[in-house]
Amino acid sequence: MKRVLFFIFTLFFSVHFYAQNYTPTLVLGKVWNMHHYDYFFPSNNYYFDIALDYMQTVNGVTYFHATNGDLLREYLATKKVYKLVDGVEELLLDFDLEIGDDLVSPIVSMIGNTNPIVEIGANSFHGISNLKYYGLDCGEKLIEGIGVQSVGLFGMSSGCDPIDYDEGNSLVDMAFLSIDDYFISNNIKLYYNKEIKSLQLKNASNLIDIQVYSTLGKEVLSIKTNSSMDVSSLEKGIYYYTLSKNHSVKKGSILIY
Repeated sequence: MKRVLFFIFTLFFSVHFYAQNYTPTLVLGKVWNMHHYDYFFPSNNYYFDIALDYMQTVNGVTYFHATNGDLLREYLATKKVYKLVDGVEELLLDFDLEIGDDLVSPIVSMIGNTNPIVEIGANSFHGISNLKYYGLDCGEKLIEGIGVQSVGLFGMSSGCDPIDYDEGNSLVDMAFLSIDDYFISNNIKLYYNKEIKSLQLKNASNLIDIQVYSTLGKEVLSIKTNSSMDVSSLEKGIYYYTLSKNHSVKKGSILIY
């Protein structure tokens, strides 16, 4: 007997990004809200989370550990995500693509079929605006910061290849990718106040760790506050910042003038 499991999902995540820049998929504290969905036996449906909960070093290489046991690594320079399988890194997702390129991914195709890119754009997905996506000829999308639109990182899409599983197969199915994030849920923002030459937090009731970096990557300021930080000593220009609270992280850039 065979049954079909379809993959759908939601994601909670912790960083604000811009489509013109590469949006990392692996961020400590990011949570994929999963739904095991059995089309033929709805009573078997259930919900669970998979999170990136800590960093783990294997043979001198540092990986993101997922709560389902996966070890993942992202190479920002090449825009590729790998999964460690039996001591070998296997390509999971490739975001360094142009129209006409073929995407080969175990998430999209169990048997390794190629799926050409027919569209590249930016849109809102799962409540997150301005994310870059790569549209496949089968209608599925590969989205920076999320993974495959219908299944994220931890499943297999039926959008390009129908997938039948034998009875009793333990592979999971995903429901709606959502984002469990302190900064998003509390609408916390960082902005520059020119009048008093300070960076100020909006909607922050608890202390937030703030680090400010130059465009060369040098940390120039670090403070824990729920209100503001003086930046009068900094030269005018663009700076990068990181806000941290528990496992949630928000990154961005800001102009000091």
